[in-house]
Amino acid sequence: MDRPNFRSASRQRRNRSGRFAWFVVAGGTLSALALVAYGLLHGGAGQNPDQDWLTVREQLHARGEPLSTAEITPAAVPDAENFFADELFAGLAGDQPTAPLLQRAINPGRGLSVSALLSSTSQSGGASLDAIGVTMLNAGLVRKQTEFLLAGDRVRAGLRTLGLDFAPLIAAADRPRARFPIDYTRIYPPLPHLRYVQALGDWLAIHAMAALSSGDHEGAAVDLLLIIRLADSVRDEPFLASLQTRRHLLALASGCVRVGIAWDAWSDEQLTRFTEAFSQPRLLADLARALRGERAQLNAAVDASLTKKDPAATPPPELTRWLGPDLAQLDPRALRARQIAANTALQADIDRLTGTPAPENTPPTPAPPGLPPLLASEIRLTLQIQTYLAQAAVACALERHRLLHGTYPEKLSDLVPALLESLPEPGTGSAWEYTRPAGDTFQLTAPGWDPADRWTWSRR
Repeated sequence: MDRPNFRSASRQRRNRSGRFAWFVVAGGTLSALALVAYGLLHGGAGQNPDQDWLTVREQLHARGEPLSTAEITPAAVPDAENFFADELFAGLAGDQPTAPLLQRAINPGRGLSVSALLSSTSQSGGASLDAIGVTMLNAGLVRKQTEFLLAGDRVRAGLRTLGLDFAPLIAAADRPRARFPIDYTRIYPPLPHLRYVQALGDWLAIHAMAALSSGDHEGAAVDLLLIIRLADSVRDEPFLASLQTRRHLLALASGCVRVGIAWDAWSDEQLTRFTEAFSQPRLLADLARALRGERAQLNAAVDASLTKKDPAATPPPELTRWLGPDLAQLDPRALRARQIAANTALQADIDRLTGTPAPENTPPTPAPPGLPPLLASEIRLTLQIQTYLAQAAVACALERHRLLHGTYPEKLSDLVPALLESLPEPGTGSAWEYTRPAGDTFQLTAPGWDPADRWTWSRR
């Protein structure tokens, strides 16, 4: 009987065992790679962007911060009190206003636009009534036999030819509140009213300067207070575009008041109205509101994209403004990480604008592409305009002091409480630098947050 070949059988068993071990190792390696891939797709090693976003959201909510569009929607306003419920604005929600004033404000005809007229500059800078008058003459709005008229009179004649009657706006301005019918259920809803509001303010500025030049100081004051009313009509809207419109109009009004001061145009009563109007705006708080609204919109857009409720092929420009131009190339993990970075960066600037200290141990988060330059420029410009408004309020009180006492005060504290309830602060919260170089002159300076910024109002 042949003896069994135990050595051969043993080799066979070892070969089968080796193949089995190799299979186990290979299978384990593939499983590990699959887990790593899953981890990378769903948050990386030890990280889950969805969970990180939930954590950030809970932290911000615990601080009372609004993160959804429902939380930033302004309260309803009764039609009887609503500026935008006036018949002047009929059809504006659909960007098809029926009022002649609104139609002509946007499209005055004859190849004109109010923005082009305001860009007509003199050698000293600023809008020039002479240049505007020449433009109107070339457009056929003013007869050529008007060379003897003052520039302001020529411009007023041109405005009458255009049919810009501001009486309906004066009537609407009596309504104390404002809420435009924005569809807050939509992500990045259209804001058709903003360009009409700005165009009306621009025309009023031209009209006011023409009235000042012609000696109609009260008419100019009414125009400037209407510009401020237009600026206030979009104050509660949580959008950066609304804040930009409001800021533009307030800067325009304060600039015109400054010209009137240089021309010794204003009465004590008019200066008192301007002081009150320029003491009220809080543009830094308005910018914080706008940033909260923009954050709520971007969160809604990202969530809609990630849940496929609104899988837009091309991200809206408002979203790329905050999260970067490369959004279409981002995978869900990177998009969620970008959202977290934007929320964190926006909150840091909101805290700075509102003077709120950030929580301790807040980890630094890199801001998404494009966000820091955008916010830096918006914050700087808002600080500058807020300082201009405070300067205008103080300057009007200084003029009142001169009218009452024949000279400017030795120090700003002399204005309180007779002419000012309290001294308005510059936008930066710093102290004013007030000097009287000589005679009937003064200089009012405020430093910015950046040491290179110094904003001065000089009365010469």
